[in-house]
Amino acid sequence: MKSGSAMLYLMGVPGSGKTTLLGAALGDLPCAVVWPGKGNPQPVYTEYAGGAQLGYAQGKFGGTDRLSMNIQPRVLDWMQGCSFDRLVAEGDRLCNPSFFAGVIQMGWRLSVVWLDTPLDVAAARRDARGTRQNRSWVAGRITKIGRLQNWADAGWRLDGSQTVEQLAERLCQHPIIRDIRSGIA
Repeated sequence: MKSGSAMLYLMGVPGSGKTTLLGAALGDLPCAVVWPGKGNPQPVYTEYAGGAQLGYAQGKFGGTDRLSMNIQPRVLDWMQGCSFDRLVAEGDRLCNPSFFAGVIQMGWRLSVVWLDTPLDVAAARRDARGTRQNRSWVAGRITKIGRLQNWADAGWRLDGSQTVEQLAERLCQHPIIRDIRSGIA
């Protein structure tokens, strides 16, 4: 890792619009999904000229939720030697205090953006996409995000009831997204 490396993590309850928002902020950029191959400890990531996103978008779930359940230690190992100065991630898989602390401990600057979507709006979005997530699991994720609020950067609590366009415009103002969009590697 080089000095000055930074990571943006987008968190929110299931159905808040994390994958959609990050896709709106970065989806127009040329990119390639990197599949390290079977047995390789690297995570799958999406590479841009100015950085990378952990995981990839496909189907109903995207980002880190496309990665294996036991990916966290491998991601942290990979981050120690990765060639990227800017990383983004979204999803439940790595959204936890031990991952956030590990990122900071390695010397990365961590910026947590909270997509704060009203629960009824998030539920309607989950229903609209046809996901049948276990109600107790969803309730647990809502509690989890509530406990992680203190990790969110001041000024980066986004109102998830806004339109995707409004949210993407705001997220594109974040320094890490700006760097990735401008191709600063």
